Amino acid sequence: TTTSSSKSGNIGANVVDRRDGTRWESQFTNKEWVYVDLGANHNVDTVVINWEPAYSNAYRIETSNDANNWVTVYTNNAADGGLDVINLDPNIVNGRYVRIYGTDRVTEFGHSIFEIKVYSVQSLSTKNFK
Repeated sequence: TTTSSSKSGNIGANVVDRRDGTRWESQFTNKEWVYVDLGANHNVDTVVINWEPAYSNAYRIETSNDANNWVTVYTNNAADGGLDVINLDPNIVNGRYVRIYGTDRVTEFGHSIFEIKVYSVQSLSTKNFK
């Protein structure tokens, strides 16, 4: 995983450790992100985000083949936290990297995510991310 920032030891790797008791937490600013490296390009059909109570009330999901050029594949400007299950079209959505980009926070704290799971035909949620 790679992040724009982290706080209080709540690092990006926590979003893929398969433990809902750990989390990634950004600095206390808007426009923060975390991305996972799937190891190779995959067609993505579902992204699941388990938000901590300091969630992003506006965010987007982006994919990339090189971690430099990003394509927005989903936008939510009225998020309500909790568990988001986002279904995508795997015929259109593909990439090696999947980024959750929080554009606005619901609290004065940072953006915070317990877990991110990415699914495709290859069932990526069981893969060890980098």
